Amino acid sequence: RDLHSFPTRRSSDLMRAHVRDGRKFIEEVAEPYDLIFLDAFSADSIPRQLTTRQFLEAVRRAMKPGGGVVANLWSQSSNPLYQPMVNTYREVFEQLYLLDVPGAGNVILFGLPWREPLGRDELERRTEELVRRWGFKLDLPWMVRQGFESAGPKRIGGRVLVDERGATP
Repeated sequence: RDLHSFPTRRSSDLMRAHVRDGRKFIEEVAEPYDLIFLDAFSADSIPRQLTTRQFLEAVRRAMKPGGGVVANLWSQSSNPLYQPMVNTYREVFEQLYLLDVPGAGNVILFGLPWREPLGRDELERRTEELVRRWGFKLDLPWMVRQGFESAGPKRIGGRVLVDERGATP
């Protein structure tokens, strides 16, 4: 589809939604973003081109230096690519945090491109700031309090998802 851009319900210039091939959009970003939300996955449909190291490297390039990415991965029980996706995010981002959404079967991932680790209190404070600043309806601070977990340091080994050789996503 062609790019469609429209204001969110809050009619704010701070946040816009874009309806377009997500990979191409991210790869063509001219002005970096503070925060990128990735929610293109469902329990039975995971677009492979949005799971690879090459895509996440493009996401990282599309972020401001102090920015971040938030992704809904679904839980390990409903997403067969869950662990390889976590490994792939770990490969690209210095800090990785997982939030289990109680009773929903969702896992929200935060990927940050800096080395400074965040504890639960600091992540809660930052999510409160985001909710206040952008008027999110999602209670991210509550999710941090309920199910926050650091994904830990980068691990050696473990499958990392990459673009297929010679394939064009």
